[in-house]
Amino acid sequence: MAAVDLFYPPKQAPGHKTAKSARLGLNLRTKATRLVGPDLGTHELFNIPKNCFINEIHLYVSGAVAGAITGTVGDGGAVDRFMDNTITALGTTGWKSSRGDAQPGSQGYLYTAKDTIDLVIGGTPTAGTIDAWVSYQHDWDELDLAP
Repeated sequence: MAAVDLFYPPKQAPGHKTAKSARLGLNLRTKATRLVGPDLGTHELFNIPKNCFINEIHLYVSGAVAGAITGTVGDGGAVDRFMDNTITALGTTGWKSSRGDAQPGSQGYLYTAKDTIDLVIGGTPTAGTIDAWVSYQHDWDELDLAP
């Protein structure tokens, strides 16, 4: 599975010019590729650019992950920066939010260097379906968009 790049939307449209009057504080949201019957190990969900603020991460477990499993959401600096095993609860269907956790980045985190946000699955998963979303903001000065 390839991680999803986080962009300011006009960068995804070739030839589209972005005015410097772009709205500051625009909260963007994007979805990662669906994980079906997830494998054990690290799944890179999102490629994070430098100076990107992560507001919140959501997981939706539509098919409970079977087997003796653990799951965390984090990055290269901390595997559970956003969500620990208690909050991800991959064996139970439903929505899970980083805001419901007390991890260091669960209430928001600013990346000062490029990184990836990863879902790490441990144990012996045998089935399941997981979707992930991220809510984020770019540092407009970094993108040369600030007025």
